[in-house]
Amino acid sequence: MAQQMKINSYFEGTYPNITLWLTHGWIEIGEDEMSESFIRVLDIGGTVWEGKTSYKTLD
Repeated sequence: MAQQMKINSYFEGTYPNITLWLTHGWIEIGEDEMSESFIRVLDIGGTVWEGKTSYKTLD
């Protein structure tokens, strides 16, 4: 359990915006027939943000 908390704290500190969306919606990463973007942020109302078609890194 302590190891899991350490991993969560590292991710939350490194990627605070991703963490925010994971608590208020969800993130889809990868190709999709419905969108040309590689990354999409959604909530209960639908698509909130769409990214580019590709990225070099997660950062």
